[in-house]
Amino acid sequence: MEFAILLYNIFLTAVFTLAISCAYYLLYRRKSLAFAGVGLMFMLYMVDNTVVLCTEIIPWFADVYDAMFISMPSFKTIYFVGLLVCVTYVYMSAMKPRSRTPFYFALIVYAILLMCIPFVPESRMMVWLYYLPTQLFLVCLSVCGLVNLRREPQRYDENFYRVFHRLLIFTLIMALAILSEDTLVIFRFDAYGTGHLKINNRSWTENILFIGLALYSIKYTLAVLSSTEVLIFPSPSTTPEVALKPASAFGLAHGLTERECDILVRLLEGDSPQKIGEDLTIAPGTVKTHVHNIYQKMDVAKREQLMAKYQKYMGELSDAHSEE
Repeated sequence: MEFAILLYNIFLTAVFTLAISCAYYLLYRRKSLAFAGVGLMFMLYMVDNTVVLCTEIIPWFADVYDAMFISMPSFKTIYFVGLLVCVTYVYMSAMKPRSRTPFYFALIVYAILLMCIPFVPESRMMVWLYYLPTQLFLVCLSVCGLVNLRREPQRYDENFYRVFHRLLIFTLIMALAILSEDTLVIFRFDAYGTGHLKINNRSWTENILFIGLALYSIKYTLAVLSSTEVLIFPSPSTTPEVALKPASAFGLAHGLTERECDILVRLLEGDSPQKIGEDLTIAPGTVKTHVHNIYQKMDVAKREQLMAKYQKYMGELSDAHSEE
């Protein structure tokens, strides 16, 4: 049995090491700190998994770890807080919420809860309450992302968000599965008697969650290497590049969103809706919706009128610069 557990952990170590390497390769290629968060998340999980392995194959280590866990689960607290900081940072990098304050507040409340729960007197209930906030945090984060994707489809219309939608559903399902497994194991199989402690520290559903996330990271990196990738995070270079163009300022002056400005630039350059969709990795129907919204905000009915209005704007801008 111990040999099988050792082989299983060698497999986990190989998968997470490869996922970490992929994350930092993507950090080098895409220049987005979100990938550093992904890599650190897998590193933290690999360290925790190593500790769990030691409790499974070294009896004296298991006894010491379980006794320390009951009295003051400081290692686990550092791991959980670090893990959810990484997860939240990756989520905010992807979803770009209008306000980040609620997420910071939720993390602070979460950390305080983890530090206070060890003072609950009854051991079994204390352990269950200790694991509960982590899974509830993941559930709330997943639900929040799914609601925003459904509520603002035009804001999240890139191909990346179709994949991210599936990742959110997967995380939500697995967080609920982890909570169910924790409840069953803690109240049915763990022993918390004063003379004997027997705690099952491994969560198999948690393993499945992180294996799934690691495999996606590896799959995406292979797509990057073969030059067939879909943006995993909205490109940080897109907005600054477009913002330097007068067409972007023209669009922002008329109340266009950043995505509509992207499309406006390409409309003024003469690109067809099909080419715009291919360049921005969005569906043709979504491009048409954006074009319709642009025309409405610009108070025009066709591209020729849009071009004429833009030329007039450029003329006024040039006159203003001349007067200066």
